[in-house]
Amino acid sequence: MKIIPLIREKIHVFCFLLTATLNKRDVLPMGTQKMNGNSYLNAFFGLTIEKPEGWYASSIQEIRSILSGDTGSISIDNKTSVQKSDEAVVGQMIPLFGFTKNPSNIPEKKQNDSSNAAIIGLAFNFTNQEITGDNCDFIDYFNQGLQNASDTKILTSSVCQPIDINGVEFTMQGVILNIDDLMVQQSEFVKITKDADLKKRDVLPMETQNTNGNSYLNAFFGLTIEKPEGWLALSSKQLGYLLSDTESTSFNNKTPVQKYNQGETVQIIPLFRFEEDPLNILEKKQDIRLYARIIGLALNLTGEEITGDYCYFLVGYNKGIRESGNKKIMGSSVCRQIDINGVEFTMQELTLNVGNSMILKQTEIVRNTNTVGLLFAITFIFLILIHRQSHTVRYLLSSNVVLTSSIYFLIVLYNHINGLFYHTLSPMSCVIVSYIMSSSAASISYSLMLQSLSQLIFIIFYRNKYLLSFKFHFLILLLSWIISYTLVPIPCALLKGFIYDSSLYLCIVNTNLVFVIVYVMFTGCLIPFTIIGLIYYYIMFYLHKTRNTSVAPLAVISNHPTRKKIDRNLAVLRNIMINVTIMSVTGLPSFIILILLVLKKTTVTVNIYCTLFTLFGVVLMTVTTFFLKKSARKIFFNCFHSFKIK
Repeated sequence: MKIIPLIREKIHVFCFLLTATLNKRDVLPMGTQKMNGNSYLNAFFGLTIEKPEGWYASSIQEIRSILSGDTGSISIDNKTSVQKSDEAVVGQMIPLFGFTKNPSNIPEKKQNDSSNAAIIGLAFNFTNQEITGDNCDFIDYFNQGLQNASDTKILTSSVCQPIDINGVEFTMQGVILNIDDLMVQQSEFVKITKDADLKKRDVLPMETQNTNGNSYLNAFFGLTIEKPEGWLALSSKQLGYLLSDTESTSFNNKTPVQKYNQGETVQIIPLFRFEEDPLNILEKKQDIRLYARIIGLALNLTGEEITGDYCYFLVGYNKGIRESGNKKIMGSSVCRQIDINGVEFTMQELTLNVGNSMILKQTEIVRNTNTVGLLFAITFIFLILIHRQSHTVRYLLSSNVVLTSSIYFLIVLYNHINGLFYHTLSPMSCVIVSYIMSSSAASISYSLMLQSLSQLIFIIFYRNKYLLSFKFHFLILLLSWIISYTLVPIPCALLKGFIYDSSLYLCIVNTNLVFVIVYVMFTGCLIPFTIIGLIYYYIMFYLHKTRNTSVAPLAVISNHPTRKKIDRNLAVLRNIMINVTIMSVTGLPSFIILILLVLKKTTVTVNIYCTLFTLFGVVLMTVTTFFLKKSARKIFFNCFHSFKIK
């Protein structure tokens, strides 16, 4: 089995391969559980990893068959999240995949191998660890940290010895662990990375260098990846065929090298996504096997000097595109700053017409590296781009808050505009307006309740995979809409609780029906906000108890989230509580006035002013929800900055 070392610049590296016997179905190795969208929690290390869209969890039988059989070669998913423990040790969890042959060999071109990706283990990387003694001393120090964990026991270990992996010297020791009655076989590898290893200039563009065998070094991102055997080099003719017909083509990742007239070396790298097997050839219909499909090409230019602003550099580069004979720029987006894994880049999107036969969308990303401008141009085919999904639970619930608030804002605005200017509204229209207004007000309360309920699940009940799923959150969101638009307003409408006030020219709640007002306040306000209060009280109690729990050194072996994850959850709680506070403060006057209306202590006119104050709170909450999202906030300010420059 080939092991893939992860290399970073100016650091000491420690990595090892983990394989495990699983107790659960539909989980990744080492107890990795689905959290949100493509995020998976690994409770063994207290880390989260990102899974490419469509990758599937292997069963116990599949894992055993892969480990016992011929796995061919191993590929790495480099899209990972980085977490830190108390000692500021950076851990990066990388799933390793074996490629199994397609038994039916369904592609039309028999020479192209179509493969399934199966997870065979997880590679874990430590950085910034100084090795004062020899490598075996460092492994002993690491294993001592494992032994000190309360739920981990080292049952046996092999002799620490040097090994050769693709011409690179490592030190290895194998151990067998008992982790909460889960038997884990762990192979530990140590290698010290020197600065000189990453400073060679004879590298491929994007700093990808064929180092040993099928290993390719990417110094720009500080990663080494493995190319599966048998992947092909694409010719210019094959690339043209690829761009014209991507749905039926499955290619490889060994990339061709071409040269422009200026003598610059250009590296074209196919980018992949995973799609379902259209013929569904598997025996188990419930298992989804996926094939690698090319979705675009990555193009890199090196050696470009950036003297001014990055956006001016892109202007100059795009001018060169316009001057080329077979390309036309049909449109471009605003040049703006983006964040990729904590690194700042400058980005601009173009729409190109290539040879009057292909319409391509090109995303240009620039980063300055030691006075060398690096242009990473990603060309996405429109058809594939349209079908890409990036839904997450948090964005779903935030969008629900914005949607419910917008509906309430528009219907209240319509009611008051009609009362001020037109003075005409039929009784049936009044009932409909009042129905939507009361329903949308209740839906705001229930949308905030859903956010708090989701945080309760992610923080406390994160082991239940179904509760964390997008599907479950969508179902409870749908249920909240049904409650808001049936349980709250229908009894009021049937009891004629909505009337038209001819003196105010407004649709209002019938204040003579005490039951109607009490019912609306109880179902649309008291129930959701009481649940919100109880949930947050329990969450804060749980987090306070968890933060006082001691954490083991190095690889944290715990069933609780790490402190960094707790802090991130607290930040999300803070954002949600801001919205809850806004609605509580601005909605309280209306709540009090409704009680006074029942007691005949005030007039409907006062309630109108309170409604407008609540409307202001809804607008404020909508704006707050938008700007609390970091990505949305960056895009807005970058667009505003670009507008000021123009």
